[in-house]
Amino acid sequence: MKILKIVLISLFAFLFLLMAGLVIFFKTIDLNKHIPQVTRQLATMLGRDVKVGQASMGFSLSQGIGIQISAIALADDPKFSAAPFLTVDRIEVGLNLNALVFQHSLQVTHVLVVAPKIVIVRSADGQINAAGIGKRLVATDIKASATEAPPVIMPAVMLALLVKDIKVSGAEIIFSDKMMTPELSLRLEHIDLQVNDLNFTQPFHGLIRAAVFAKEQNLTIDADFSFDMARQQVRISGLKGLVDLASIDPARLKQELPMIGPAGLKKLQGIVTVAIGELTAGASVLSDLKAQVLLDNGEVVSTLAPDTLRNIAIQADVNAQNVDVKNISLVVAGGSVKATALVSDYLTDFAVSTLVNGEGIDIKELLESYKLPVKVSGALAFTGDLKFRGKTPEAVMASLKGDVKGAISNGQIDNVNLLAFGLGKIPLLSGVLESAMSGLPAETQKASSQGITRLNTCLAQANIADGIVHISTADVATPDLQAQVQGTINLAGPLDLKADIRIVKEVSDRLTERSGELAGLKDEQGRIYLPVKVSGTLLKVKIMPDMQYLAQKMIAGQGSEKLQEVLGTPEAAQAVNAVFDLFKSK
Repeated sequence: MKILKIVLISLFAFLFLLMAGLVIFFKTIDLNKHIPQVTRQLATMLGRDVKVGQASMGFSLSQGIGIQISAIALADDPKFSAAPFLTVDRIEVGLNLNALVFQHSLQVTHVLVVAPKIVIVRSADGQINAAGIGKRLVATDIKASATEAPPVIMPAVMLALLVKDIKVSGAEIIFSDKMMTPELSLRLEHIDLQVNDLNFTQPFHGLIRAAVFAKEQNLTIDADFSFDMARQQVRISGLKGLVDLASIDPARLKQELPMIGPAGLKKLQGIVTVAIGELTAGASVLSDLKAQVLLDNGEVVSTLAPDTLRNIAIQADVNAQNVDVKNISLVVAGGSVKATALVSDYLTDFAVSTLVNGEGIDIKELLESYKLPVKVSGALAFTGDLKFRGKTPEAVMASLKGDVKGAISNGQIDNVNLLAFGLGKIPLLSGVLESAMSGLPAETQKASSQGITRLNTCLAQANIADGIVHISTADVATPDLQAQVQGTINLAGPLDLKADIRIVKEVSDRLTERSGELAGLKDEQGRIYLPVKVSGTLLKVKIMPDMQYLAQKMIAGQGSEKLQEVLGTPEAAQAVNAVFDLFKSK
């Protein structure tokens, strides 16, 4: 018994001395003298210069061996930038001493990476600065078939490596895209990563949180990962991502995506869900990207949109080249809009084709924010088959083409009576208009005095090509007149429209009874016909009757002397002279 006691005490003393010796060894070992050798090897493997500031090692009974490395930097390709591609403030690694000594396996108890920063650059010719990293790992003297993985110089100990816990804190990823005009500079900040049981032979789970266009974390990504070391690839499966749009800062969104600046975004709301079944990513590939994107209960407030877009729902399939929008639905001004779209080459050309339709849209509510002088009410319905290309409003407008149709039901112009407005544009009636209007039916006089126009019919059909709207048919009917409009609208320039206005026979008869000057304007069906030209721009419309036509008709009805006496505008005088010259030539 005494011998056993002595043996136990001796064993305890030996273990104590062994542990004390290990503590002294790990605390006094100088890792910094090995930094140059390690960085040279890493530089050879990665093909980039590597710098490390300080390294230290420690030991404790509770946490095992601890290694800390600080001020790490991986150089960028000089063709892209002189600044580092990757920087890390600090890395802490814990090793399981028991597994290392007794099981001959390398088990990392924990890894903490503090404030890593990665700068990814895509050049104007489409090259990416990260593509060249690690190419020297691959044995270039062996040609592998399409099904045979090329051999990789990878220590066997790495394949047996098990990391119980990995945490990345305060990471930042910057993506600079010089292929875009203007150049993009996107930032993913406040990135935290949590990985449990990482190894190089079996799948493992990861959770990522980050801030995108926001000051606080609003992005969550949950996925399973696995390494294919032979092909230097990472496989991602079962990825689910969530983005809370409510926390996005519109000012920052405009700064990082300048092409959406003209949209004037003021507020976003909704949850975007992204699901990816399988994705393979490597130094030179990003293949098998098939993502499903959903937006539910979205809301957009914009200075460009005249009303808040509510209840936005989007369902889309995304691959490496295209976005197939299966459905878009939203509510605007009390009505609904639905659309499908295909966005081709969204990273380069951004070519869009879309089918869109809307119904039950309250025009008064829709146009209220524009503060237009003419107030229109009614329910708008429309359809459109449109195509455009480009990432800026100017490019979109210049390339826009397609067909659109629209109609207004239960319409009314609330502060303009079209009949009185049209007749008021004829200088000949300047002295007799009030008298002529007084002989009209009571309902017509009431509408005129109130300054309103009921729209019995309002239909339009147009073709758009190269940013110019070609109106093939536009019919407007009120209780007093019908109008047909044709011509072009340059979305970024002048208007060139012609409107043929015909006042209904009953009203025409009443007008000519009070003002005989109008008799010469009647057509074969006894309706007063007024051709009108519309010019100017969308923001400053000019409406003027065809004075040459009116002069010609009035000459036949009233004689040139009376016409010249009444007409007083330069346009009218010029038209009269032209007609006189025409008659003289006959």
